[in-house]
Amino acid sequence: MSKKTKRLEKDNLALTRKSELANRNIIEMAEERTRQQRDLETFKKKNVKLESLCRALQVERTALENKLRSTQEQYSENEEEGSEEEEEGSYIGSDEDDDEDTEDEGAYEEGDEEEEQVNGDHRHPAGNRMPVQASEHVHPAPVQSTQGQK
Repeated sequence: MSKKTKRLEKDNLALTRKSELANRNIIEMAEERTRQQRDLETFKKKNVKLESLCRALQVERTALENKLRSTQEQYSENEEEGSEEEEEGSYIGSDEDDDEDTEDEGAYEEGDEEEEQVNGDHRHPAGNRMPVQASEHVHPAPVQSTQGQK
């Protein structure tokens, strides 16, 4: 009888530990669920705030675009009126207007022949430079990398 009692006590102890472990896991899962629900609610609130902010910014952008268009229209109307006055001879231009067209359009100094200009990873002798118009944009050819190709 004592062997049977010891075995039953051992089984009882194992079942007790197992049920306590299950209860702990249930409590942890319930706490995790409440945390996740709380987080979900805060994220929903943040999402609503962000959506309202986005709508407000879109409205503001639209208003600013409309204001910009009207300003551009007024400017173009004023320019047209100014060009009509110029054609009539009532507009007198100044010498300052002529200076705007002749600003440094790619000129370089002659003392720079011995220096080298660094352009990305390439070096060009300064004496071989060509003057570039202000309206021209020079882009170097893309360098193809052989790294990663096998």
